Amino acid sequence: MPIAGKALKANITRLGPRVLPVLEQLRFAADFVQRRWLGAKRPAYVPDFTCAPRRRARRAACRGGQL
Repeated sequence: MPIAGKALKANITRLGPRVLPVLEQLRFAADFVQRRWLGAKRPAYVPDFTCAPRRRARRAACRGGQL
């Protein structure tokens, strides 16, 4: 299981910037800066990946489904 967890984390880390909307990326970056450099003591922000597939599906539909 630890190997699968590491692989999943690596895949999400790589795909996050490509599939997440800009607003989610900014929220994550702001939370990272606050926790890392400003010393905020709170849980890490988890991006909402449920909005990513809808965004990609809408773009593909707008192009007529061509890849």
